[in-house]
Amino acid sequence: VKLHCTPESYERLLPILSMWGNVEIYCANEEEVDDPDLGEHFKISSFVSMLTGLKKLGIPLTPQYQGETKTYEKGKAMEVETWPL
Repeated sequence: VKLHCTPESYERLLPILSMWGNVEIYCANEEEVDDPDLGEHFKISSFVSMLTGLKKLGIPLTPQYQGETKTYEKGKAMEVETWPL
């Protein structure tokens, strides 16, 4: 499992993630957070590093609740297009 997170979320996630095995965490340092150019470079280089050598990629999508039938439908693939890189 490879995970990208902010320093704030890292602090909250660490107690949970420490119980997992096989986790790689990509977390920007304060300098990268404060400098937009360094931050973008970190996100892109982390993304490339995470995907290197992978044959498959799983992306969770937000299920769409259907109030009339009280069921959930699959998330829409276009959701990924809204994510900042």
